[in-house]
Amino acid sequence: MYASEFDAVMADTRVTKYLAFGDDGSLQGISTMTADLLAVPLVSPEYFAQRWPERYTARRIYYIGFHAVHPDSHGTGVFGDMVKVMTHEVALVDGIAILDVCTYNKDRLHLPRAVNSLAATWASHVKMTTLDAQHYISYDFARTGAATG
Repeated sequence: MYASEFDAVMADTRVTKYLAFGDDGSLQGISTMTADLLAVPLVSPEYFAQRWPERYTARRIYYIGFHAVHPDSHGTGVFGDMVKVMTHEVALVDGIAILDVCTYNKDRLHLPRAVNSLAATWASHVKMTTLDAQHYISYDFARTGAATG
């Protein structure tokens, strides 16, 4: 995300911001979430409207734009606390939370599984489903056989 895109998201009143602060007042975590899918330029609201028409109309589909925790707070529970607040909000309305996760965060850091496990500690009815996947593929035509920048 470019700085201008970040600034636009932070200024957008349709997007809820979740902030976690340390004891010293420093920002330790930040997340965004919205039920207004028109506020998310890279998703297709029509996809969600077709898949879950009632929930879409009732604005009970929430898109988590990003979730970040300062390195100093890794392993302190900040991530879990923020996930709980956000998923609890969604669960209160029998909603759906959507999270876009890159392959690294899925396969190496197991982020979807971590979010599911955290949510399941207080919401026994949570069900995780992979909706889609996207892969970035390169085709290298270098004649030397060696990768060239």
